[in-house]
Amino acid sequence: MEKATIADWIAPLHKDPTSRYDYELTREAIRSFSDVVVVHYLVHDFYRSASTGELVKDLDTYRITHTWQRRGDTWQIITGMSGAQASK
Repeated sequence: MEKATIADWIAPLHKDPTSRYDYELTREAIRSFSDVVVVHYLVHDFYRSASTGELVKDLDTYRITHTWQRRGDTWQIITGMSGAQASK
């Protein structure tokens, strides 16, 4: 994937004006190593009705890992990965 096309997957999520793309982000675990922190998230995405807010369609559940590093007064993501949640 090239930098110029890295966000191309976002526009199709918002093409239907009758539904709204939404997600829930849950922090599952955090591990701190001084100025580096590794955070594991669980993300569940879905569509809601744009008019009522009711759930229209469940999509997927993903796991995301971000590694953050303190740089001066700010934190920056220095690496990350994601993948679909394994079926139980």
